[in-house]
Amino acid sequence: DSLPSASAVRNALMRGDWPGVEKALPAEIYSIVRRAYLQKNYVPENALDQAVLARLRLFTDDDFHSLPDQTEGIPQRLKKALQVASSATELADLTATRRYTRARVNRLIFQALLGMTDALLPDSPPDSAMLLGIRTDAKDLISELTRRGQRIRILTRGKDLSVAWCETEKKAWDIWALGAKGECGMLFRHGIVRV
Repeated sequence: DSLPSASAVRNALMRGDWPGVEKALPAEIYSIVRRAYLQKNYVPENALDQAVLARLRLFTDDDFHSLPDQTEGIPQRLKKALQVASSATELADLTATRRYTRARVNRLIFQALLGMTDALLPDSPPDSAMLLGIRTDAKDLISELTRRGQRIRILTRGKDLSVAWCETEKKAWDIWALGAKGECGMLFRHGIVRV
């Protein structure tokens, strides 16, 4: 009766619990998720484990200390966990504490995989955002935002992705494609999801 977490939905997918997934998602989203799953257009939980562990095991002390949003102690915990972890999940579990939540550690691990550093993150809010999906009854919102000259530019096409932060976004999509056994450049072929 309550809204399930994204993890619960993913676990139901991996178990093949389609009635549970269908019950948890709106009909339009369920249709998209089922089609993607049947086309094997998803990343299994452990698909990027070797890439994550290899990347982090090559890190130097300076690399660990240049990661975004990390404070004293977390690089040491991460390095210690890397000595024994055999998966990204185990690495996150061994690193996380009450002070360093699992969500924060996961974000840090995948920022490391993408080569993100404090220096790459802007000091101010971004001036643009990439549109991933939209409800068809809300499509006029895009033209309304454009017409009013809003402070945030909405990027809707691959050719719009020339702003600096998009380089990291392109890498993220290509690494996702690696986990899904797909081709690079998916960001430019994917298009906006319309429901």
